[in-house]
Amino acid sequence: MTKDIEAPPIDAISCSIPIDRLNPARTEELIEAMRLTRLSIERMAPIDHTMP
Repeated sequence: MTKDIEAPPIDAISCSIPIDRLNPARTEELIEAMRLTRLSIERMAPIDHTMP
């Protein structure tokens, strides 16, 4: 899942889960948790997009 801070994105968030722990409900929970984490990171990110 890429962050929406920079264009093009240079950072990403990842998560490793053993396949035997995944099911459709758990997958949706993980996607939502990562989405919320991304939003939290983006809220704390600097606004300045002029970085090289």
